[in-house]
Amino acid sequence: MRSDSKSLYKPAFKREEYQMRISKLTSMMSKNHYKMIIICSPQNINYFTGFDGWSFYVPQFLIVFLKGNDYHTKLVLRGMDSSAGLSTTYLPQDDILYYPDKYIDNTECHPIELIDNMLREIQGGSSSFRLTRVGLESDATYFRARYLNELLRLGYTQLLDATLKINEIRMIKSQAELEYIRRASVIADMVMDTAITHICSGNTGAYVASKIAEVQYNFGTPVAICPMVMVDEDGAHMNWTNDIFKKGQKVFLELAASYHHYHCPISRCVVVGEKADEETTRIGNIILQSLTNALDMVRIGNAMDDVYWAFENTMNENGLSKRSRIGYSFGLGFVPDWGENTFSIRPDDNRKIQENMCIHLIAGCGDSWGVQMSESIIVKKDGPEMICGFPRNVFLSDHRIRNNTLNYINTLQKYCPKQKTKDWNCNIYMNPHRDKLMNETGDVCRKMLCKTEMPIDKTPLVELSVLAKELGVGGIFMKDESCRMGTDAFKILGVSYAVEQMIKRGELKPGDTVTTMTDGNHGCALARIARDLSMNAVIFVPSNIVPACM
Repeated sequence: MRSDSKSLYKPAFKREEYQMRISKLTSMMSKNHYKMIIICSPQNINYFTGFDGWSFYVPQFLIVFLKGNDYHTKLVLRGMDSSAGLSTTYLPQDDILYYPDKYIDNTECHPIELIDNMLREIQGGSSSFRLTRVGLESDATYFRARYLNELLRLGYTQLLDATLKINEIRMIKSQAELEYIRRASVIADMVMDTAITHICSGNTGAYVASKIAEVQYNFGTPVAICPMVMVDEDGAHMNWTNDIFKKGQKVFLELAASYHHYHCPISRCVVVGEKADEETTRIGNIILQSLTNALDMVRIGNAMDDVYWAFENTMNENGLSKRSRIGYSFGLGFVPDWGENTFSIRPDDNRKIQENMCIHLIAGCGDSWGVQMSESIIVKKDGPEMICGFPRNVFLSDHRIRNNTLNYINTLQKYCPKQKTKDWNCNIYMNPHRDKLMNETGDVCRKMLCKTEMPIDKTPLVELSVLAKELGVGGIFMKDESCRMGTDAFKILGVSYAVEQMIKRGELKPGDTVTTMTDGNHGCALARIARDLSMNAVIFVPSNIVPACM
């Protein structure tokens, strides 16, 4: 790590965290009699060293090898990435080997040769290390066939796949890692809320994806998978389009947020319009119950497939089946995946659940029954910790905040009794880690209001030329406020400004309660802003108010 304390770029964790991880790696090497490990995937290089540069499109390696009775590490990078190597790791400069650009895309030479030369120098000119057991990430996305060819050409004789053994070291999270994942869960709630708010007839998938990305990058770090905004049952792992959403369509959202590359995935389903058909509602209820039963089986010592069968048996009882896995390990991730490639929640995985595993339980995505939702959890001694506060539900795009409030609460109480909700106020959902993140970042409240532009998006000015002609006037224009942050009214602009001013003056903070009297739009606007800022809202309405206004 650079001694220059003014650098903006630093390792994500303390030195002791990385030392503990290297110790786990060398213990695995000793157990499996590896004399050397060659790591090439960006997530594992980051995990063991902290190195964080967008440089994984060229060869880069972490070499861990035995020298005498001790293990040593060498980081091999492209020369132009030297500053990232010095800034984001604790490695001394002598343990970082840089290669010039002539080794990129050159059939005559390769960085593997430099690694071999380095090892021979360390061994006093001996090449005996080529005859020892060497573990490779040969099943990793970033392992190139040429790496293997070069090693074979140089005379390495015992090249063994160690991909899963290396990845499994990341399966059990430290407390420092869990803190980052919980922070990501706060952003994930905001990401999903933004997506659902902007899905409505007339908008496009591309527009929704842009709003999702805006929140992801305003509050977090790069996400391993771009926003998946998929339409109808044939959209599994497809991407957004520029087609306009139409009433009756189902939009599947598979999203995530990231904090220092630690992810929290979240998935939900939205029906475009004001009503879901009976079959969608029926299947949604079945999936809710199936997920609840699966969550009840997430206990230390149970097998992965115990969780799967708790889900699948409930589905089978109702005439449905999940053809693919229903979950996987998540955490540290780089493009193209936030999954850790370790275990899966499927019938043939009988590995045991352990404390501080992170599991994304997901129902849907490619199955013909057309509803999708998920839950990201941390395994704790007393059961799963559900780190997202967003309700598990099938959402209606045109019945957002005001009309779905009681529906959210009733659904949570019926299917998720362990998730506490308050009476009618802004706490439709509440992420338990949100207050801490806001208190630590200080200006998050203002950032939410001013930087994400959720409340202050430009709304269309629609020309009513036919009406103008009929009335004999030069022009009539209508300002369409029907998609103003999901509240169907412009009043959220004034409310957001007022709340922002009170935050600046120190008169409001997360956890405070705001209140107002209303017969509709103003109260919905205040509840929306309060919810997004982790505040409580008490809304007084006339006793004879029309239910639709709530």
